[in-house]
Amino acid sequence: MTINLNDTDPAQAQATDTLPNSFTYVSSQIPVPEPVSVTPASGPNEGGTRVTIRGTGFSNQVQVFFGRPTSLVEAQLTNISATKLEAITPAATGVNSANANSIVNVQVINLDSGFTGTLTNAFQYGNANAPNIQISAIDPNLGPLEGGNQVRVFGQGFDDPVSVSLAGVLADVRSVSGSEIVVRAGVPPRSNGCTSVTGPVTVTNIETNETASGPSYTYEAITPQILSISPISSQRPGGAPMTIRGIDLPTPDNIEDILVIFGNTEGTVTNYSDQQITVTIPPFTGVFPTIDCDDNGDGINGEQAVAVLVGIRVVDRQNGCNATLANSFAYEPTPDEAACQEPPAPSFTATQVTGTTRVRFTNTTPNISENTYQWSFGDGFGSSQQTPPEHDYTGAMVGDEFTIVLRATKIDTTLTGTAQQTVTIE
Repeated sequence: MTINLNDTDPAQAQATDTLPNSFTYVSSQIPVPEPVSVTPASGPNEGGTRVTIRGTGFSNQVQVFFGRPTSLVEAQLTNISATKLEAITPAATGVNSANANSIVNVQVINLDSGFTGTLTNAFQYGNANAPNIQISAIDPNLGPLEGGNQVRVFGQGFDDPVSVSLAGVLADVRSVSGSEIVVRAGVPPRSNGCTSVTGPVTVTNIETNETASGPSYTYEAITPQILSISPISSQRPGGAPMTIRGIDLPTPDNIEDILVIFGNTEGTVTNYSDQQITVTIPPFTGVFPTIDCDDNGDGINGEQAVAVLVGIRVVDRQNGCNATLANSFAYEPTPDEAACQEPPAPSFTATQVTGTTRVRFTNTTPNISENTYQWSFGDGFGSSQQTPPEHDYTGAMVGDEFTIVLRATKIDTTLTGTAQQTVTIE
């Protein structure tokens, strides 16, 4: 074929371009396929329907396709003649699911000439009233409560972009084809706590708003168990390593997402697996319980600190799942704390300032700085000073008597002792 590139302007030079062997004159004896009917005109999405295609111009070497223009699938031919073709319909599932539940074209190609004939809207796959988008299966249907695992959604009619939810939790879409979507599971709200979450898988074609719901997916909450701890006791300062053994212990991506709590105090996790956690024992910051004691046999009871039991709790920050071994670990007092402590023995002097109603006090309690003090002056007034300088009994008459009481409490204990004197105003 030759094309004249300039035949309108006499002033311009003539130019031509040639594309060789680009057009064929065809003899009227070469047949052109023209399908006119398909019987039966419908069949299941799974394919396998034996159909008869009638028409004219079929050559001895033909191909038959079923589908939309962008999703043609070749059929299996079982018999060929110039006016009739017998074939088995291909499936409209899997990678061919774009044809599912649709009316499709039937196309015949004469391979010896390349001529094509198409019968439009010739065959109905499946149910014409069925939705174009369907979910048939998911794999897996179970995953961890903290999400992040890969899930495959199988079906038909998926059209990128899509939105996918697993049990109501939006998933991260990684890839999309007409019959398969790959997602990464999201994370359910923390408000659910350590509870499994189950619900249907939902896929939405965003551009058409077509939506389908399918099988259920479960975010599985696995509750850890503590079987043993070693050691089982420590003195107040802590600092030693502890080994916690158990089943399904937390294994988050970051070590900071594991909490090990001793009573109300967090330890420092140094290593972990689903069967064992190593943690540094934190110091005890509470108050030890006490029991009565009388080491010197003077009949005055003191008190001594004794061990306190606390629970060990393991918590997965990511999903809230936790396990507790109640009253399993003992914090022990130091030797000084465990020694029998006698109550304080307060004492004081009271001296009236001559010619006044003022009385001057002196605290003479042994180990005076180890205690707190409360004074009562016998007239409704008092003081919490270690040694009040003096007190004025304003309005008192000669001969009036007042009982002064000094109460001493040993710091960080409940040990208390009292002393009292009677003062007579002169």
